[in-house]
Parts: sequence; structure tokens; C-alpha cells
Amino acid sequence: MALQGLFSGRYGLDHAVSLASEDFKFEMQVRSGDRADYSFVEAANARVAPLGINITAWAAACDRMGRVPAALCVMLLDANRDNPTAPVMNPGGALRGMIKAHNRGKLNLIGSLIGLHRRRGL
Repeated sequence: MALQGLFSGRYGLDHAVSLASEDFKFEMQVRSGDRADYSFVEAANARVAPLGINITAWAAACDRMGRVPAALCVMLLDANRDNPTAPVMNPGGALRGMIKAHNRGKLNLIGSLIGLHRRRGL
């Protein structure tokens, strides 16, 4: 998966976190003493159970995509639960769909960040 520029430039880690849900931001704050990428992954890990994502789906995402892209998927799913036109109703199923898209080379995380950015009016 090409993640060039994911954590640099306009759509970097700080920007991704700014788009996150309040719950995700809280989990990041709890881990503020850690490296930013580690905090991001651990915040996503903390959101897995509350979102109803099965631990095997999270493990599969981490295994197939890598921990940071998998964490970004969870952050996006969490943030899009309140999407007014297409809310994420089944985060676990959606994560499995993202894994399949990744396996086909069709997962566009940057596009998802841009879409969330636009929806939030930032």
C-alpha cells in the first residue's frame, strides 16, 4: 500500500487526529507521552471494542495492512459513525471490507481523509 505523504504534509498525522472523533482524541491524549505513531495505533486499539470490531478483524487489518494504516482505518470508521448521508453502522464489517479493498489494491486512505476533511468543513 502506498502511504507516501500519509504522515507528512497537509494530511499528516496531526491533521488525521484533528478529524478524529472526540473519543479517539481522548485516547490519543491518554497516550500523549508516547511517540505519535504509537499513540495513534494504541488509540485505535482502544476504540476497537467500543466500536464493536472483533479483535480478529483488527488483528487481520494490522497483519495485512500494517499497524498504522489499520489504525487509520479504525479512526476513519469511528469518525464516520456520524456521517449524515452514509453513517458507518457496522464498523467491524466495514473494516473487513477495507481489508478486502487493501488486498485488491483499491483502498484509498488519503481519499477517505480528504472526504472526512471536506465533510467536517475544514
